Amino acid sequence: MKFQYIALGVGLFLLPFCLKATGKNTPSLSEALKLSIDQQLLVHNLSNTYLMLCHDPRATEQYKIRASTVERFEEQLYQLSLLVPTPRIRENIQQVRGTWQEYKKIVDWSIDVKYVKKMIERATELQGACKMLFAAYREYEYGFKRSSDLVTVNQYIVQTYQQKLLLAQMTTYYIAHQLTPDDLEYKYQLTEFRRTFMRSLVVLQRAETGAEIVGSQLVEVENEWKAMEKLVASTDRGIGAREEWMAYVGSVLQRLNLIIERYEELSERISMSHAVETSIEQTIHIQKIASAYLTHMADVNSDDHYEDLLQNVDKFEQGLEALAATAGSYESRRAYRQNPLEKLQKPRDPYRRTGRIAGHQTPRTMPCPHGCL
Repeated sequence: MKFQYIALGVGLFLLPFCLKATGKNTPSLSEALKLSIDQQLLVHNLSNTYLMLCHDPRATEQYKIRASTVERFEEQLYQLSLLVPTPRIRENIQQVRGTWQEYKKIVDWSIDVKYVKKMIERATELQGACKMLFAAYREYEYGFKRSSDLVTVNQYIVQTYQQKLLLAQMTTYYIAHQLTPDDLEYKYQLTEFRRTFMRSLVVLQRAETGAEIVGSQLVEVENEWKAMEKLVASTDRGIGAREEWMAYVGSVLQRLNLIIERYEELSERISMSHAVETSIEQTIHIQKIASAYLTHMADVNSDDHYEDLLQNVDKFEQGLEALAATAGSYESRRAYRQNPLEKLQKPRDPYRRTGRIAGHQTPRTMPCPHGCL
């Protein structure tokens, strides 16, 4: 049987997201968000490959695709494990790792139609774990001051990635429904994903920010989507229908990748502008820190100057963390995390408290009311 279109479609699913993080470099926050979405997509790619092998176990190209997808999932999971800024993210990474091992036992080993239902159940569990990890990174991202335009564009980037994910989900259930037409659960899930895909497409089409750079591609996506809807409504369950479906999937994916690329170019321009604004604010904080430091050293018994110094150090370090988390390159993130205040001489605490400056945080203890040291 011919699987050229199927192989093409799955190959397009596996297109890299142009991430700059490689090797042992810690990914940026935006890269981690994309990776956590990509992990969800890879789960469906593996599920689709498994279903194709169930249809034809002799399709040798599918075994190669399966091996490369498994390798990529595990490599990206390792990359994500390098950026663990909160306990919630750590817990979710551990959850993804555990559910991945259970899913892998099926999808990377046995090939049999009787295991399809169990495979999809495990895939759904893993999908949920990946979604929770993505939500944890988003929660961490919301803690930083961001430009409203940048937030909007990044939301559209995420939504377009989710369109790719929905396309993979629909493909899983489209093929599963064709292999087991009597199982109405697959048909129901396919219908739900179709509705979600169309609603998301309408949101992107109505978006004002970036409309001029992605509008024509969204029109083409809608046209090809209408043709795919006709395939779903058809009663044809032959290999020809699946090849036609995968050809449309490949075309839509190319357009979605182009939309993401254009949104990311716009995001980079806005991000650069926002970084300049934050850097100006950092300069102001440095000036305030210098002023408060000198004033405090001249009058070490003044609590007001000491508190003012600590507050400005806090604001400066928060700005550094925001710049480091959202920087586009590993070198930039590393530079932002080299806190210049680390070399600042720690001033005397007028109330003998173990205060904090330059990234050193310890509990403060007030002096004993009886005059004890």
